[in-house]
Amino acid sequence: MTQTPCPTVASDGTIRQGDLRPAHRPLDAAELAVPERAAMAFVEHRIRTRHPKLVDVTARRAQLDPDALRFALPRTVNEKFAWRKFFDRDPRFPIISDKVAIKDWLRRNGLLAAAPTIWAGDDPDAIPEAVLERRCLFKAAHSSGAQMFVVPGETTMRDLRRRGRRMLGRRYGFKAMEWGYDDVPLRILFEEELVPRAGAPVEEVKVFVFGGRIDRILRIFNRYDGISGQVWRADGAHVVRPSPGEPIDIAPSVSDRPPSPNWAEIIGHAARIGALFDQMRVDFLTDGETLWLNELTIYSQAGRYTHVGNDPAAPAALHWDLRQSHFMRTPQRRPALELYRRTLRRILDRAAPGPTGAASGS
Repeated sequence: MTQTPCPTVASDGTIRQGDLRPAHRPLDAAELAVPERAAMAFVEHRIRTRHPKLVDVTARRAQLDPDALRFALPRTVNEKFAWRKFFDRDPRFPIISDKVAIKDWLRRNGLLAAAPTIWAGDDPDAIPEAVLERRCLFKAAHSSGAQMFVVPGETTMRDLRRRGRRMLGRRYGFKAMEWGYDDVPLRILFEEELVPRAGAPVEEVKVFVFGGRIDRILRIFNRYDGISGQVWRADGAHVVRPSPGEPIDIAPSVSDRPPSPNWAEIIGHAARIGALFDQMRVDFLTDGETLWLNELTIYSQAGRYTHVGNDPAAPAALHWDLRQSHFMRTPQRRPALELYRRTLRRILDRAAPGPTGAASGS
């Protein structure tokens, strides 16, 4: 779908991604024909009058005045996240947002497996007693972050049923208007817990992929016991290496741990999965040996990209190719939407660098 990268990983973990082309030049100075300018102005007005809540949410998260944002012709990563919420109804989004359904999707597409499911359902009273006999993870299938660890001898069935009812009573993504969660069935599930090998930390690896280009990697160690983290960032030559001066929102300290033994495997899976979408955050869970896909995140941080999310010249913004989104690849039934789709397509094609930069299609 997007340009498929073939990253190579050096012995020190440095990632080289080759000669990747941006999708377009910075769009803040894009020259528009009079009909194009009129079409963009009309869509911009419709967005702001019909979806004021999402406009305000985006402005608050981006820490900008709402009038400084552009949605019809998004220029930055944060604006593109909002555009995804407004327009992109990719039928894969509800599937990969569902922590039960995604496992079948991964299997059908020959991708890395997620943690095995022990039990899933929509009735807390149907939770089997057997889940109390092993360490496992209890979570909501329809949300992000709603989970608890099951500890034999400590966790009770009353704990699970009470927590399960709480999970089932909350619809995730509503406040930030994350459409991908709207059609996910309300379910709870138990997954196997990754028990690390001796002396190894449990590591979360979050790989941010834009148009097939890995832009940022966040490593989180021991989230529930002495959390620390590490950021890797791509430079102008698309080489990804540690960025020790970059702060981390969720980790109080920065770790200098070397890459895990399966680092190259992680990067390979991230590149393969990321290339299936115009943009995706691909999350893994590992102890350096066992490797599971943890999550595919459509709206990272509810649609906010750290540090460079408001920069129209940031490589992440330039490589995120909206032409590869479901909306842009799908003719729209409503004439006004189809006119907008075609107009935006022409603008983005014209902003592509060089004669081979424009993607094909109507």
